Amino acid sequence: MSDIIDLTNEDSGGDERDDAFGSNLRSESPLSPVARLQLHTAILTCPEDNLRGILSELVERVPAVEKDVFGHLVTERPSADRHGAVEGPYIPRWEVCSRCESRYDVGKQRLPDECLYHSGELEVNEEMFADWDERCHGPMKTKSNIREFPENFTWSCCEGDASSEGCTDGEHVPRKKRARHW
Repeated sequence: MSDIIDLTNEDSGGDERDDAFGSNLRSESPLSPVARLQLHTAILTCPEDNLRGILSELVERVPAVEKDVFGHLVTERPSADRHGAVEGPYIPRWEVCSRCESRYDVGKQRLPDECLYHSGELEVNEEMFADWDERCHGPMKTKSNIREFPENFTWSCCEGDASSEGCTDGEHVPRKKRARHW
């Protein structure tokens, strides 16, 4: 009786399918260029909460993905902040500055003057809203009005309008953390 030698490196057992993702777990073949393009299109159009769920599932199931995602999203806490840290030596890599609203990498060396922001208040120039009736149109100072009519608002610190670049420089300041209950 002769031995059969399998040269395909494929498991002769049943086809193991990943229930959550509908893919063959043992398949290592790369996607075709067309399929890869569609994958990138799907990533761009997928709701964020779905992407977060998929990413969390992949992190739980695939150790290599876990390690790679950890490197992209987590960094070591600065040594000055480590003493007494309940969360441990690691922190999320990305923060949003409360002053300039920029997203920045807390794991990289920061420059002391890289944050450009306004230290004053954004004030409404009511003369520019000549026919505006707040009883009819609502309040003047709204995010959508600031975005649509930046010339109708003035910074008290520099007299620039709402679209003007920050007039003060300094260090980024992270937004206050909201408590999350996992």
